[in-house]
Amino acid sequence: MKLSGPVAGQPGLISTFFDLASVGYLAEEYIVGGEACSYEAAGPAGDDGCWQARESASAPFTTRLVVYR
Repeated sequence: MKLSGPVAGQPGLISTFFDLASVGYLAEEYIVGGEACSYEAAGPAGDDGCWQARESASAPFTTRLVVYR
C-alpha cells in the first residue's frame, strides 16, 4: 500500500458548516493506493447469506483519506 500527502490546500469535502480551525482542529487529505482483491463464492450461496469465498482477481485502486485532528 502507498500513502502520500498531506495534499496541499484544504480538502475538497463538505463536512461541517463552520471553520474547524476555529475550534482547534486541522483537516488534512492523503492519497492511498494499492492492490485490492475481489472475491467469488467457493460453493453454493445459501439463503442465510453465509458462504465460503475465495480470492478471484485483483486490481489497482486509489482513494483519498481525510483526517481531522
